[in-house]
Amino acid sequence: MLGAAVPAVMLSLVGISIAAALLEVPLAPTGAPLFFGLSLILGITVGVAVDFWFALLTVRLRYSVWFVASIRATLTSVFSGALIPLNLMPWHIGDVLGVLPFAAMASGPLRVYTQQTGAAPLLVSQALWAAILWFGLVWAVRKSRDKVVGVGG
Repeated sequence: MLGAAVPAVMLSLVGISIAAALLEVPLAPTGAPLFFGLSLILGITVGVAVDFWFALLTVRLRYSVWFVASIRATLTSVFSGALIPLNLMPWHIGDVLGVLPFAAMASGPLRVYTQQTGAAPLLVSQALWAAILWFGLVWAVRKSRDKVVGVGG
């Protein structure tokens, strides 16, 4: 799963670094790259867990893979702050979405990178969501084992 993503991530990091330097996006001098890297890893962990939850939903509800994939893409891009940053959403919707696991995927690393809020609460939130989603996923997969085998998976 990581093999295909590593070259794309490395190229993206080069592009993002150049754009940040040209646009003069500041990073805190001490610890910010470490916090951003940790937040990015936690965001990826939460994102993979969300993908597995949607895969399990596909099996449990016996819907089309394409149907569930389009719902996943829509929900995660809007609710994570990847399409519209959460702090730009009207009527404090961003504050509500900021506590959901979707925000831990894209908005969390972005807020750490731009120093919008303190890194420690965001990292703790991301780690909690990762633990909750993965432990819940293990439990749900065990409960769904018969349906997965029955569908042919």
